[in-house]
Amino acid sequence: VLPWLGDGPGEIAVCATGEFARCAWAGVADRPVRLIVDLVVGPPEVHHGGSLLVSGPGLVSGAAEVDALRGVLDDASVLEGADANPAQVVEAVGQVDVVHLVCHATHESANPMLSSYELSGGNLTGYEIDRKGRAPRLVVAAACRAGRSGAQGGALAVGTATAWLSAGSSTVVAPLCPIPDDERTTAAMVSLHGLLRQGLSAEAAVFALRSRADAVVARGLQVVGRLTEASAVAAAPGRPGRS
Repeated sequence: VLPWLGDGPGEIAVCATGEFARCAWAGVADRPVRLIVDLVVGPPEVHHGGSLLVSGPGLVSGAAEVDALRGVLDDASVLEGADANPAQVVEAVGQVDVVHLVCHATHESANPMLSSYELSGGNLTGYEIDRKGRAPRLVVAAACRAGRSGAQGGALAVGTATAWLSAGSSTVVAPLCPIPDDERTTAAMVSLHGLLRQGLSAEAAVFALRSRADAVVARGLQVVGRLTEASAVAAAPGRPGRS
């Protein structure tokens, strides 16, 4: 598959289910890659404006990451401490354009929709995200294994990342593997949002990050997105599948 992806110009969308959805496409391909797990074309993006930083408990570098990101996301509001609880986070995420989560995460392989983010006073699961039905355009989760998915209903890939897509998000950026709780992750996330603010797509920003940030963080990131009308046209027969 990798030789087929090639190192040509432009971005490419890979539609994968089952075990293929667990591959680190963005980390191994020689071009920007977006993983699509559902061929149903999503609705047009809704732009609310503004950003939200959510800081969960128990991280050594969490406060430093939030402070650093405030310098890049100058329109950001912050939920931290007791305010960063599941109920307030679920209510707030549907009112902004970009959400960045700084927290621990748990992937439940037996029931991937019970995978969760550890917040103040409890965990936010994939089921709760999906049920809310309101979500930001872009979610970046700086949380270990938050980009993982598992099979449910046959080959369908589900998890916290796909729960955001089901709720209305267009793109989720999250790691497939553990990431360090230190300045390496902070620096990578600041660089990522800087690239996004320059107008790069999420997949192009993650690809560029591979030459700018710690490899453990940058190459572990997955970009998962809904199928848009543009990528559906690009993936039509006889045309290269690009997002």
